[in-house]
Amino acid sequence: MSSSFQSMMRQFKRKKNIDTSDAFLALFDAVPLAAFLQGEYEVKQRDRHLALCELEPMIRAATQDRVYVVPKLEVDLDTDEGQRKLSEFNREALDAHYEGIMMKNPDAPYECKRSVAWLKQKPMIFVDLEVVAVVPGTAGTKYEHTMGAVEFAGEDQGRRIEVSVGSGWSDEDREVIWKHRKQALGRIGEIRADVITKSQNGDTWSLRFPVIPRHFHFLIVPTRFLLQPVEMLVPVRGYYFYFYGLACWCHVYRKDFVCQVLAVKE
Repeated sequence: MSSSFQSMMRQFKRKKNIDTSDAFLALFDAVPLAAFLQGEYEVKQRDRHLALCELEPMIRAATQDRVYVVPKLEVDLDTDEGQRKLSEFNREALDAHYEGIMMKNPDAPYECKRSVAWLKQKPMIFVDLEVVAVVPGTAGTKYEHTMGAVEFAGEDQGRRIEVSVGSGWSDEDREVIWKHRKQALGRIGEIRADVITKSQNGDTWSLRFPVIPRHFHFLIVPTRFLLQPVEMLVPVRGYYFYFYGLACWCHVYRKDFVCQVLAVKE
């Protein structure tokens, strides 16, 4: 932890003149190394937390209170009272400028993988930005010869936002957009993220953990009516439609889905 995510990352990347005076380490779990390497620890979440709390006085004393155990609130979500406490706790965390809260099953073991025993609850934001570039993937990776990320830019609430989005795309998305990358420029896309953050250098802003929440095939659709011969497989909402002959296309910008075939002639 630090005064802000940006300041913490700046210090983390430095090799000299490092200032950790406002940094703290928060402990949220404790697992024996042998069990961690094995991938699972059968002791329940509740019991692991109690054991960690017993060690907290010694840990705080040895680190001048710079290392502490994250407090937890146990509630019964099957009751109205439990739901109320959860809502209040979540609101208090957000008001204190935390990212959100973690919800954990108190009876679950520790697993070294994604699990329904741990769930994250945090607010999401959606920002509409313009496509300014389509860039290839990193050399030596799976996507080196196709689209690796789409770069977006635009204004939101008076702030200039510039962000590269490489997550949320299917392999099909990447191939289609890379093939028609020139037509994609200037299109508007909706991006989901955690929060708008200040860039470390310059006066621009960025988005933390940006992803594309919906299919973006509309990026390549002409903005005017166009009558042309076609013979293609068109992906729409996970399905493939085969069109042959003359197709009339129209680009209509909507939040949910924006690519639609108006007419097909044999």
